[in-house]
Amino acid sequence: MDLEIEDIQKRALYRLAIEEIKKQENIESITEKSFSSLEDDWLSNFFDKCKLISDNEMQTLLAQILAGESNTPGTFSKRTIEFISILDKSDALLFDNFLKYCWFIGGYQPLIIDYNDNQIY
Repeated sequence: MDLEIEDIQKRALYRLAIEEIKKQENIESITEKSFSSLEDDWLSNFFDKCKLISDNEMQTLLAQILAGESNTPGTFSKRTIEFISILDKSDALLFDNFLKYCWFIGGYQPLIIDYNDNQIY
């Protein structure tokens, strides 16, 4: 009886391993297809800059940039990646706050308020 249960367990583990391998192959295939539209130089530059980023929020920002570039190649330049990679988290938060005051009218247009004169430029 114990031998029979052990045999069933081995078959179950084998089946689970085969299922997980297939799932992993699917994930890698999808990832490869999304990266195939990206320029090799851009991707190499991106990963080179990412390897030093340990802050979770900055990693999320870079993940969003990668997703955006994957969806629409050419959206983010290498210069943009360089800029993001050298920002401190506090600078990135300030920049994010600034972007909340930009409008998209034929391109991004910053909304700048002069608090002294209460005028909007």
